[in-house]
Amino acid sequence: MTEISNPHDRFFKYVLSCRDAARDFVLYYFPADVTALLDIESLVVRKTL
Repeated sequence: MTEISNPHDRFFKYVLSCRDAARDFVLYYFPADVTALLDIESLVVRKTL
């Protein structure tokens, strides 16, 4: 993977690598009509290449 030079990108990658933080982010920032369609408890965090 290429190095992340932007501190904001690094921050989001770090925070969203935690399942609970990613879940909370989705629930807080996504519209309710979108989150209603999600099975948020089945969220799996995966590493990208």
